[in-house]
Amino acid sequence: MKMMLCHGWAPWGSSNRARKGGHLLEIAKFSISANPGDGFIQLDFKHSGQVARNVSLRLGILDESIARAGDGFDFDDRDRDLSVVLYVSSKVDHSSVKADYVAPIAPNQHVVVFVVWTSDSTEDVLAEGAEIAVSADGGFMHRVVSGSRALEMLLSTQTARIEHLPRVPALASADAVPPFGRLTVAGYRGFAGEATLNFAVPNGEAGSGLTLVVGSNNSGKSSFIEAIQIIARARAQTEIDFPEPRRNAQRDSVSIELVRSDGQKLEVRSLRPGGSQASAAWVPSEGARKFDIHVTPARRSFSQYFGGFGSSDRDWGLMDQEYSRTQVRDAFVGRLRAVDRDNARREVFDSLLTEIVGQPLDWTFDEVTPQQQYVKVRDQAGATHTSEGLGDGLVSLLFIVDALYDSEPGALIAIDEPELSLHPLLVRRLRKVLSRFSADRQIVIATHSPLMIDWEDIAGGASVARVYKDAGRSVLAQAASDTLRRIASLADHRNLTNPHTVGVVAREVFFREDGILLVEGQDDAIYLPRVLADLGLPETENIFGWGSGGATNTPTLAKLFLELGYRRVGVLLDDDGRPETQKAADELAGMGPEVKVRRIPAPDIRFKKAVKPRDEVIGLLERDGTRVREELREDATAALQELLAHVDGA
Repeated sequence: MKMMLCHGWAPWGSSNRARKGGHLLEIAKFSISANPGDGFIQLDFKHSGQVARNVSLRLGILDESIARAGDGFDFDDRDRDLSVVLYVSSKVDHSSVKADYVAPIAPNQHVVVFVVWTSDSTEDVLAEGAEIAVSADGGFMHRVVSGSRALEMLLSTQTARIEHLPRVPALASADAVPPFGRLTVAGYRGFAGEATLNFAVPNGEAGSGLTLVVGSNNSGKSSFIEAIQIIARARAQTEIDFPEPRRNAQRDSVSIELVRSDGQKLEVRSLRPGGSQASAAWVPSEGARKFDIHVTPARRSFSQYFGGFGSSDRDWGLMDQEYSRTQVRDAFVGRLRAVDRDNARREVFDSLLTEIVGQPLDWTFDEVTPQQQYVKVRDQAGATHTSEGLGDGLVSLLFIVDALYDSEPGALIAIDEPELSLHPLLVRRLRKVLSRFSADRQIVIATHSPLMIDWEDIAGGASVARVYKDAGRSVLAQAASDTLRRIASLADHRNLTNPHTVGVVAREVFFREDGILLVEGQDDAIYLPRVLADLGLPETENIFGWGSGGATNTPTLAKLFLELGYRRVGVLLDDDGRPETQKAADELAGMGPEVKVRRIPAPDIRFKKAVKPRDEVIGLLERDGTRVREELREDATAALQELLAHVDGA
């Protein structure tokens, strides 16, 4: 933050002008208007006067006139209008909402929204805002709050303290378990020092409760999943063991701490350095509450034939005293047996499995003898076989679907490498399911797959952390929420001119060990390898995707990579004399020695012929690119329906 509102602010007086250097200047100003609609309200902050400095937005969710939760976002300097949309997710599809800042809001909720800024011609902190109440049926009531009254309310409601906090759709009830805030690990496996993973908090929007942990092989991602499993075990037992191979040799003692958003902590600590024994305790002790933590390990399999044992409990994975990454998990068949015995559970389970697989899976239990039971699967041709005939991918999905289908809102679900052995199409479908469930659950996944990262999820509140090795130690770095949101604005339909900027190819960068080369555009990504070959220079695998979508995007991308722990970021810019290219170069140069900026000695990487003006083309969509032209809707619908029916086999 560039300014503090809690101390030393000066109210905005009645004059909109200030004198500086003998001249009367128009101060930077935003004037607000509110426009409620069906299930949403749009706040338009119209800019006038000088450039507004240090512009930020503060949203406070009020409980007894105090902001108990909310969100904060920095816009830096701004000389144009700013729009904010709050919407009820049950009535409005978030993908249809366009504004500078968008957030879901729940029925019966009371919020305040303020835009705060400073002006060059005065030292005052200025604010404009609105107080908004949502009725039970999703209707909006509001009142505009301006000038000194806005600053007074900003401070009295404590909304000024709101930083980049997770957005939540409604305040939790007194009986609800507060969401989990963070997990800190020290001394476990590769983590010699402390490493903290901040969990995304669900806000009712798809993807909002999703925390993605990425990194290369053997970096330490799975160690965090194991740590969550240890915390799950600590709910029921106070004595824990950390065998020597699991204690980091440099520290030789382990500390794992889970902190809820209300400050309550569940701690697991070694009793003394060099020993395996550890203890678990709530701090304070009266903070213990029942909560659901479920961990699905990476190796997901059970024996082809098994006895009548197993556990139907969601905590079946805690039956074994030790967490193993490789063992066969026959206790899991108890969960499948319970599903097969209960038609209602079976319907929910199979529906979710079909959504991912794309077709129903015909399965049941059978046996040769009571001690030789098996999962019998019937294929589309009518032939039957044991679970071995399913393949590792579908067996893995049985575990993942089981972790989800009977979970309750508020649960913490951790899945290690959910994409293992799955076809890419099934990975995409699984990601959509995880995104939907994370609207009201906290889901943590450790992944190697770019297909598990979706910028719609991140725009909704999902978080990304990267685990990497530094001098043999595992280190965790996590991107700031505002940086992720800025990157999300470059993705897919948000960036119609360069939708590939952070596409699947570009997302592979999250899984590199280090070393990223940013170039301006697609031409640079294509032609740079030819340039290197022609100059006799070695080829490189470190070019970022299909370019950055322009020089102006390179500082934002570089900032993301620095936050994720990358220490070798190169940026190649054109020497085109454009002010925006120079501004990007200056900003990159100020990021430290980890970022090296160079220019090619030409305005572009390749020769480009002069382009003659072309005639206007009236396309299928309206000029704003959002709706099909009215006179073409019927023909377009018919053509596309026929094509989709053919492709989908309908």
